[in-house]
Amino acid sequence: MRYKITSEYVLLKNQGVVKMWFINGMAFTFDDVDNPSMDLIDSCEMEYTMDDLYHISQYLILEQCHPILFEMSELCEGEVPY
Repeated sequence: MRYKITSEYVLLKNQGVVKMWFINGMAFTFDDVDNPSMDLIDSCEMEYTMDDLYHISQYLILEQCHPILFEMSELCEGEVPY
């Protein structure tokens, strides 16, 4: 099975705008965005909380599909961060 790695800018509650990384549509990590423009902030359609990321990460770990914790580079389309 091939997994698709994507990223987009989203709002993270109490954090601001971040670049969120997804595996098959499930968020698994993020990078802070310093001084985002108003256009970037306005274009963010999704909002996450740290609890959301915690629960999604727990699921990915149970399934051994968390790209940062498990070697998955041969199974993934797209660049895995880190």
